[in-house]
Formats: sequence, C-alpha cells, structure tokens
Amino acid sequence: MDYSPFYYTYSTISQTLAGAFGFLGAVVIYKTQAIEGLLGRLASVVEIPSPQETKATLRRLMVQGNWAEYVKTARTIGNLERVQSDLGSGVEHLSELEYYARQLAVVKKSLARSLFNTAFTIATCFICMPLTNKDTFFGRPLVAWTVLGGVVLYAIVTLWSYFPLVKDLVQLGGWGKEEPKP
Repeated sequence: MDYSPFYYTYSTISQTLAGAFGFLGAVVIYKTQAIEGLLGRLASVVEIPSPQETKATLRRLMVQGNWAEYVKTARTIGNLERVQSDLGSGVEHLSELEYYARQLAVVKKSLARSLFNTAFTIATCFICMPLTNKDTFFGRPLVAWTVLGGVVLYAIVTLWSYFPLVKDLVQLGGWGKEEPKP
C-alpha cells in the first residue's frame, strides 16, 4: 500500500489550517486593537464624579484593559445622569463602552475556541503522519483510512468553528447594522 496520499493529506490539512487561522488571527488582532483604542477613548470621555481613589481605580482598570470591571465600578458610582458634555451624557458613553467591551469579550472567547480546535487538529495530523506506515497498527489499510477520515472530518469542523469568530468580528465592526449601540 502506498502511504504518500496519507502524508500529503495530513500535511495539507496542517498547512491549510495554519494559514487560515494565521490570516484570521491577524484580522482579529487588527480589529481588537482598534476596538481597544475606541474603548480607551470612550473611557477618557466618561466624566465620573467620584473621589480621587475611585478615579485611580478606574484609571488602573482602564490601563489593564479590564473593561467589564471598569463598567461595573463606574455604574456603582452613580450621578452619571447629571454629567453632561458636548458629546453626550456619561450614561450614554458608559453604555457604548459596555456594548463594545461585551463584543470584544465575545470575540476573544471565539478566538480561543478556534485556536484550540486548530491546534488540536494540527497536533493530531503531526501525530498521525509518522504513525501511518506499514510497521504500525495505524498502517493497516482500514485503520489508516478510518483515522484519516476522522481527521478530515474534524478539520472541517475546525474550519466551521471559524464562522462564529467571523460573525462576531462583523458584529463588532457594526457592518450591516444601522446602530451599533444597544
């Protein structure tokens, strides 16, 4: 039995997933950096009437990028309705910041899931490739084709797991929506 089709298939799956995830990862990093900058600008616009130590806490959370905790702390302060600037009220800015912070968290979670699936599939290919030879159990024709079929199926599932990430990126960008705010 010729084992070269198995080697080529495992190699192709690994290269395709690595390339697809690399491109998708670059897009995600670019988009999340833009949103992180937007969140920083929104946080700097929100004027919160609070004691100095609370402002220091909010500044620390902003620098850390811990936006969920930032919004939670800012909401507990109160009096945001009375703070009005030329760009809108503190509540409006905080609501917009909260919206983008939630979307960013969803994108990061989708990215982690896609990364796990990609890494698992590539690792499986790297493990199965050398085991598929005439001297091993995996080299038996029925076993070799069954394992290859399972890996191909999981590679398709991995590619399908990129869809929620792309969908979350589109939502994060507000493309196709009239109003990105809740």
